[in-house]
Amino acid sequence: MGEFRRSTRIPRRITFDDDHHVFPGLEMRIHGLTVGEWLEWTFGDLFAAFCDRLIEWNWVDDDTGEPLATTKEALTEIDSADMATLLAEWRKRVTGVHAVPLEEERRLALVTTNGALESTIPMQPPADS
Repeated sequence: MGEFRRSTRIPRRITFDDDHHVFPGLEMRIHGLTVGEWLEWTFGDLFAAFCDRLIEWNWVDDDTGEPLATTKEALTEIDSADMATLLAEWRKRVTGVHAVPLEEERRLALVTTNGALESTIPMQPPADS
C-alpha cells in the first residue's frame, strides 16, 4: 500500500456569501484545526488559535476605512458576538461539522445575546391594560 501524505496545517479559503446574515462578502484564508484541538479547546483557546492561524482577509474597519489587521491585538477589538460567530463558522467549515453541540450552542447564545437567551425574550407585544 502506498503512502498518503497531507500537512496538518492546510490553508483553507472561507468565503461568506453576499447574503450571509452577519458577514456578507467576507473572505479569509486560514489554517484548520486538528481533531484534538477541536475536541478539547475552550472559547479562549479557539480565539487564540484563530488569531494564530488567520493568514489574510478582506475585513475593512467601517469607522476608519482601513483593512482590519490579522493580529491578535486587532482581533480583540472585534465585537464579541461577531467573534463568536466567526469562531463557530471557522470551526464548522474546517471540520465539516455543521451541527453545534447543544452545550456549545447555549454557551454561544449567552455570549451573543449578552447573557439573555433569545428564547426568553418575549416576542408578543404587551397586552393593553
